Amino acid sequence: MMHYRKIVILVFLGTIFAQDISFVGDSITKSGYSVLINDALPNHTTHSFGVGGITVANGNNNYRNTIEFKQVLDLKSQHTVVMLGSNDVRFYKSLYEVWGSFWVYEYRWLIVQFKKNSKVLL
Repeated sequence: MMHYRKIVILVFLGTIFAQDISFVGDSITKSGYSVLINDALPNHTTHSFGVGGITVANGNNNYRNTIEFKQVLDLKSQHTVVMLGSNDVRFYKSLYEVWGSFWVYEYRWLIVQFKKNSKVLL
């Protein structure tokens, strides 16, 4: 897993030239993307807004209902890196026909909110 993270970070290093970067996501994000970026880019400020077990579209457990969502919107970082959705599969894999369009709607809504204040990378 650590090797995968390093590859992802190298891709981000080639595209992000901001001084302030927020990371939004589930436990994968919470576990340390911002720490790895901070080590690689000491002149940048990174913020981790990862929430373990969070989803995009699962009612009470969706990202829009978290304190972290409100915090990332208030912070207004230059870039917001989004890694959400892996936990949704666990909840909805048997209901894809019904859930798929709802999930897309919720994900797009989140992206629009983040785009109000920063450039978004998925």
